[in-house]
Amino acid sequence: MLRDPRPVTTANLTEFLKDANTAEPWHSRRYVSTFETAWPFMRSAQRILDVGGRSPFTSMLEAFTPAAISCDSYDLRGVFPYPDASFDVVFCLEVIDHIKDREATGVGTLGTFTFSGVENCLREIRRVLKPGGLLVLTTPNVTSYRSLRNSLEHRHPFQYAPHNRELSIPDVERLLTSADFSIDRLSAVNAWSNGGGLWWRVRIALLLSLLGYSTRNRDDDILALARRA
Repeated sequence: MLRDPRPVTTANLTEFLKDANTAEPWHSRRYVSTFETAWPFMRSAQRILDVGGRSPFTSMLEAFTPAAISCDSYDLRGVFPYPDASFDVVFCLEVIDHIKDREATGVGTLGTFTFSGVENCLREIRRVLKPGGLLVLTTPNVTSYRSLRNSLEHRHPFQYAPHNRELSIPDVERLLTSADFSIDRLSAVNAWSNGGGLWWRVRIALLLSLLGYSTRNRDDDILALARRA
């Protein structure tokens, strides 16, 4: 039976996270903006999957949507434990940057960064989505102002160095297209501080412009909305 959810407002979402997200409050801004972006597509959803295991975002889904929420933990490089066409909406938030490639022993399959794990995850998401169902995906943007600042200061360009990989917008576009998704939206969004504040953003943007490089899509996170056609 579907629940009677709380009213969806920015104030209600933010207030809810004060208690639900005490461990990593720096994620709260991203949780709220992602939820609000996806909310028009969730109003009539009956089943929603939150890939990667339980998080404060899962709690938001349970509190603010009437849908049945699934958030089990399992190896995302294998077969998901759900039948075909099970979900109206799937969230995959800050997950693909953690997925390793499949283990391999053959000489021809030992290359690094083959994306085999991420590719499997996206194929499985498409399989468990209903036709026309929506995937909401976020992942750090490796071409952001923040990553550029890290490189300029002789640090690892990843925003969170223990990630297995961080991706660019063309990377995400290729992976979604390869998994046979139809992309509704693909852009960079400002989810965190993105480089240490406005002054750093202005300086790096000026440097890029002087060198003839684009300043488009330099925010610190990537947001994709994609459908199973």
